Amino acid sequence: MGKTRATDRVSKREARPSRYHDKQIEQGVFAEDSQSPKTLKRVVAKTNNQIAYMSALKGRAQVIFVSGPPGTGKTYMAAHVAAEMFAAKDVRRIILARPNVPAGPTLGLFAGTLEEKIAHWAVPLIEVLTDVLGRSKVEYALKNKQIDIVPFETMRGRTFDNAFVILDEGQNTTPGEMEMFLTRLGEGCKVVVNGDMDQKDISGMSGLAHAIRVSKEFQIDGTCHVAFGMDDIVRSGICGAFTRAFWSVRSRGPGPFGKMQPVAPIPVFDAV
Repeated sequence: MGKTRATDRVSKREARPSRYHDKQIEQGVFAEDSQSPKTLKRVVAKTNNQIAYMSALKGRAQVIFVSGPPGTGKTYMAAHVAAEMFAAKDVRRIILARPNVPAGPTLGLFAGTLEEKIAHWAVPLIEVLTDVLGRSKVEYALKNKQIDIVPFETMRGRTFDNAFVILDEGQNTTPGEMEMFLTRLGEGCKVVVNGDMDQKDISGMSGLAHAIRVSKEFQIDGTCHVAFGMDDIVRSGICGAFTRAFWSVRSRGPGPFGKMQPVAPIPVFDAV
């Protein structure tokens, strides 16, 4: 696989389908709207970068770094493929992790143990897994730690074997935390580290940016980076409009919200 190209597109070798992907085609597991493990709901890549991302997810890349704005499918596509591989028994576990850096209230305001607190932040991932696998299977897997939500505070010393591992909001890890996370990986792992550099809530260098730089500099085999842009936002038109607007404001600088320009008030209208 070697060094990732400057365009951040996955190489032909990384994009080649794995035996798992061949088995999917043979079994027809992409049939729409079914909850059976043999006929899972299909996720459709809508942009060239999403096609590259899906190729990496279903190819031979072991560690996939994916960055870009919200609404581009970074988390959804990873969770969907994780559910497919779990249903096909290509992995024994799904590991979900997220740094303990709030965008709003802190974890201390939630009731329960540390694992129960962090579970609130895993809701988007759990919803995708439930959509693919069904509620009863997900609840059973959570109870038996086949789907395991792992806080950073309890991660050191662990080894993740034969698992699909998703680190969400990777831009909020420090370089030290990212090093600790990536050195937990054992045999048979597929790992996705996603994040949006424009939504970094920590000071200093992001662990995600650091890991991407290190993997390229040392040409670490089995790694790739997929970078989404504004044209890859598929969540909704309004999501794309706000993302572009906020990015434009930030680009004016200085300050965290850019230099705000005076604008005319938005007219108020009555609902029809």
